Amino acid sequence: MAKERRTHVRHIIDTRQRGRVLKHVADELGLVSFGAVDHHSDEHDVIRGLTVSTTHKDRHYIVGNHQGYDIALVDRSDRFKRPRGGSERHNWVILQVALPNVTEMPRLFLMPSTKDDRFLHLFAGERHLSPLDSYVLTDFKEEFTRRYTPYVTPRSSHSVQDILDTHFTGGLAAHFWPHAVEWHRQHVYVYITEHRLDEAVVLGALSSALWLADALDQRYA
Repeated sequence: MAKERRTHVRHIIDTRQRGRVLKHVADELGLVSFGAVDHHSDEHDVIRGLTVSTTHKDRHYIVGNHQGYDIALVDRSDRFKRPRGGSERHNWVILQVALPNVTEMPRLFLMPSTKDDRFLHLFAGERHLSPLDSYVLTDFKEEFTRRYTPYVTPRSSHSVQDILDTHFTGGLAAHFWPHAVEWHRQHVYVYITEHRLDEAVVLGALSSALWLADALDQRYA
């Protein structure tokens, strides 16, 4: 009980710290901050992606336009049951970028090799996502394959391979490590999992997300 209480207090402290950072980022970029939002009733567009669920909680919801792209940020948490009993909480600061010139992209999720504990449990509800065949990875930048495992749907496997060439995978590894990345339909998502968030991390992730949005815009528009 005492351990659970300490964990709860730590979660509250971390949430407030992340909120201060995100509010500063919003102010610096001229974005609008809404605080906590209820995805069941509030009139806000839900940030989707792999972490969306019926039980997640979104705090520090921020939206606006930056460098011609509609962006949104949110501090999301969810609680999951452990296989052997009990539960654990996971947090992600999620950055979403909408691609205005893209109608549909094949789905891809880039799992960072050191953060798989934050995401693997989510694949229970995403059975159609599986790791890209290992023989394909030989064509990718070595730095990329060391840092990331690409997850794709069977339907999107070939079209994803078309864009994940040596040059592009090198750019992904350099720009995004250690964050997870997803793109699907008309959005790019970047998942930040650091407990002690700072403005440099958020702004760096935003800069990388805009680089990726430009690249995908040119590829899929």
